[in-house]
Amino acid sequence: MEDNEGRELLQMSHAQFMETVRVCKHFPNINCAHDVLDSYHIFTRETVTLQVTLEREMEGRKEVSLFDASRFPKPKEEGWWLVISDRKSNHSAGYQLCITATKGETEIGFCNTNCFGKQTYTLHVQACLECDQEYEFTIDVKEAVDDAEDGKPMDE
Repeated sequence: MEDNEGRELLQMSHAQFMETVRVCKHFPNINCAHDVLDSYHIFTRETVTLQVTLEREMEGRKEVSLFDASRFPKPKEEGWWLVISDRKSNHSAGYQLCITATKGETEIGFCNTNCFGKQTYTLHVQACLECDQEYEFTIDVKEAVDDAEDGKPMDE
């Protein structure tokens, strides 16, 4: 679509349309990969580690400019909040801020529930740009065993 057609369709002035185009060109396209580390050895009441990799598609650009926040008093780096939630119990299990220009990798530790069996969590990738993403993942939690009691399950 030509610029004039887009401007007329959106019923904007030339200046408004050019500002919209500028913001859209800066809008990030972030790819997210995640993996539960040591996923075959997860027991109740233990810390689970989720490894998260964020990678920004540069689309012909060589570097990322600072975050466009015209109402913020000083330049701001683009950051992404990584939040792990358990929707079933409606609680946050872990969170971390990841500031990355083009590619970053981090690990988030969270304590799983006292329940064993399959547990589903959601990884939320959030930024103040309102381009949030959600990824569900499932872990298979085994019942913890107390060595002091001859292999019997731990009391809750």
